Amino acid sequence: MDGDTTERLSQESQCPEDGFHGLLARASAFAGGVLSSIQALAGTTTCKGVQIARLKDWAKENDCWIEDPESLGVFSERG
Repeated sequence: MDGDTTERLSQESQCPEDGFHGLLARASAFAGGVLSSIQALAGTTTCKGVQIARLKDWAKENDCWIEDPESLGVFSERG
């Protein structure tokens, strides 16, 4: 690590428990976890589609509201 002694804290550990920013940090940490679990197996386009699908499920499970689910986009393979 060429002499670097800094330590990076995870976003989840810095996440406020309440409020809008806490919700965004938790959603970001969740989406990042999905990405890290599948990025070695699938291409970027596939990863984004899976992230969106899992994030929708996460939002429903956590009683979050998505005004227009279509605004999340549709990803397809560009091959």
